[in-house]
This record gives sequence, structure tokens and C-alpha cells, in this order.
Amino acid sequence: MVVLERVNIHPVIVIVRFLVMGKLFGFIGVLLAVPAAAVIITLIDQFTPSEKLI
Repeated sequence: MVVLERVNIHPVIVIVRFLVMGKLFGFIGVLLAVPAAAVIITLIDQFTPSEKLI
């Protein structure tokens, strides 16, 4: 899948996001599932330290 390679998200996370967002928000949730997951993963990567502090 081209989308998964572009946003670098594990396929299981995408499937779970589709199911959860589809159940909560319907078709609009399915459309926004991958972009929302990409934003959340990017924010987590930005705000978690990548090296030990000490």
C-alpha cells in the first residue's frame, strides 16, 4: 500500500484506526483515520526524547 509506505505507519495500527474511527465517526472517520494517525505518531515522535538524558 502506497499510503502506508509514505506515512510509515504499521499496517495493524491502520486497520485498528479504520475500525475505531469508522465506529465512532462513520464514513468521515474512515477518511480521516490515516491522516489522524500520522499526526498523532508525528507528535509523539517530536515530543519524546530520542536519547538518554544522563
